[in-house]
Amino acid sequence: MEPGPDEPGPDEPGPDEPGPGCVPAPEVCDGLDNDCDRIVDEGCVCAEGEKRSCYSGPPGTQGVGACKAGVQVCSGNAWGPCTGEGVPAHEDGCDLVDNDCDGQTDEDTCPAGTACGVSLAADMASPPKGWSFNGDAFWDADRLAGVLTEARHGQAGTIIYRNPIAADVFTATFEFRLGGGDGMGFMLQTTGETAVGDGGGGLGMAGLAGFGVEIDTYHNLGCTDSNKNHVGVDDLTKPCDGGVLGSLGQGTSGVALGDGAFHKAQIELDKGKVNLNIDGKLQFQGFAIPGFPVGSKFFYGFAAGTGDATARQEIRNVKITFPSPRCL
Repeated sequence: MEPGPDEPGPDEPGPDEPGPGCVPAPEVCDGLDNDCDRIVDEGCVCAEGEKRSCYSGPPGTQGVGACKAGVQVCSGNAWGPCTGEGVPAHEDGCDLVDNDCDGQTDEDTCPAGTACGVSLAADMASPPKGWSFNGDAFWDADRLAGVLTEARHGQAGTIIYRNPIAADVFTATFEFRLGGGDGMGFMLQTTGETAVGDGGGGLGMAGLAGFGVEIDTYHNLGCTDSNKNHVGVDDLTKPCDGGVLGSLGQGTSGVALGDGAFHKAQIELDKGKVNLNIDGKLQFQGFAIPGFPVGSKFFYGFAAGTGDATARQEIRNVKITFPSPRCL
């Protein structure tokens, strides 16, 4: 009978038989039938180059948080070390990683009342958690905005995040609406979460301990104001006469700041250097604040004031983003 198409011929070895040229030799764990007994790697722990998953952490932690399996490779009849695995470690810092693989992230790594994160937000669609409204400021449930001042004489209000945060590098974006009042500012100050500075030309932040970026809609003739539509950077501790902000640097804005419409601002701080954009138009770039204490903690917030000039002054859609996690 002729062999079938899948059967070996009379002079051909079967699938488990060594070929006619097989010369018996001691069996070596190399994936071959060295001793020609039709058994490959008998007595071997593993085949050369074989790989398998491995994990040395406690049961139930694999695949949780940072914990993951590694890989072992067979070499010389033995499994090699487990490489690339992640096992439970101590939660020793704010990094947004579940290091101890217990299903919780960064527990007990930040002071009470703070949480590890990379951004602050206050869209004003609801009362913003963690932000305090001080002086004449309040949250408007009808207009869904944070109101810094109403259109009344002698107002000063601030909206401040509750916890001080290191100021090294960040980007702050927000929308603001001003009228014919004095204007508003974004500030970094150490006076406190309920602090309110001088009204009028002080924009609700003059006299506090810190620095500010002013968006000013009033020309205070006796100080350093260039016109009634300008922006600047301020040392809040050094107001001019009458509590008016004294600018470290100032320039005319190409945006109609007090037109009663919402405008979008973006402020970038990078190790004491400040950029300001409004509606995508660069207002100033790389302004170096003299003596800025890079990395020191400040209260982040907004302020506005009215004096003889009045306007309802509002903010919304606030977001402050940091390049790395920190306790917020």
